[in-house]
Amino acid sequence: MMYGVTCGQVIVYYRSYHDDKLLLKLLVSVVLAGDTLHQVLMSHIAWFYLISQCKWDPCLEGSWSLAAQAVPSELDRTIVKSFYIIRTWKLSGRKKVLLLFIPSLLSLVFGLLLSQEFAQSPSFSNLIGHGSRHRSLEIFLSLGSLCNVTSDIGLIITMYHFLYKAQNKGPQTSRPMRSVLNTVVCHSVASGLLTCIVSSCFMITYLALRGSLVWLALYFVNSRLYVNSMLAALNSRAVLRERLEGLRQFSVVSPREGPQQKRGILSGSPSPPRIRMVLKKLKLSSG
Repeated sequence: MMYGVTCGQVIVYYRSYHDDKLLLKLLVSVVLAGDTLHQVLMSHIAWFYLISQCKWDPCLEGSWSLAAQAVPSELDRTIVKSFYIIRTWKLSGRKKVLLLFIPSLLSLVFGLLLSQEFAQSPSFSNLIGHGSRHRSLEIFLSLGSLCNVTSDIGLIITMYHFLYKAQNKGPQTSRPMRSVLNTVVCHSVASGLLTCIVSSCFMITYLALRGSLVWLALYFVNSRLYVNSMLAALNSRAVLRERLEGLRQFSVVSPREGPQQKRGILSGSPSPPRIRMVLKKLKLSSG
């Protein structure tokens, strides 16, 4: 189902944003290709356990696709996080944001090591604590999920801090403008909040329910949430821009002017400075 949502969002993106840079269009294509490969591997996993190995006795034998699906999953997640980190860096102009690449890349390394380690002995006994490679798999899973959650929390805090300062900087704005700015803040934070919650639940479930495979359900959908989060952020730009453009006709009260002296596009004066700033940031985020 989530793969269908991804395909739908990709179609909406290519039909609506013809003027985006070629690099951004290629990024969407690469993410879609990785998600498609992940879906193919997940389909093989379902066929292997539900049809090929359908027996009364529980099947502890692992499929090669179970180990291979981690590769496109981890790559897609790292690509999406890189997109968010670069976007936040462009918006804030602070190079410290680039430090978030460290836990993001570490999460990718641990994910690939996990896939390689499990491929050498593909058995569920190694995942539930009875196999010879359980200890190494446990270390890679724990460290990878910890780095993943750390980068997610860092991104959310950085985006909220920057947008909150942008919202409260400059002249006093009208109520409609504050509403749009609140929408921008909420949307930017929410785009990473869901993935952060799922990643945290995955880590807590794995550490709390040792000996079970409940955490696998969250692991399988985690990368899909990242992909859909990025596509939703790209496809929502038109709505936010339309709302900001519509607010050009509303007035802004300047600190040096009285409440009766208003500026707006209808009076022939330039757009309010905060509207121009937010429009500029939205354009930067598309690059």
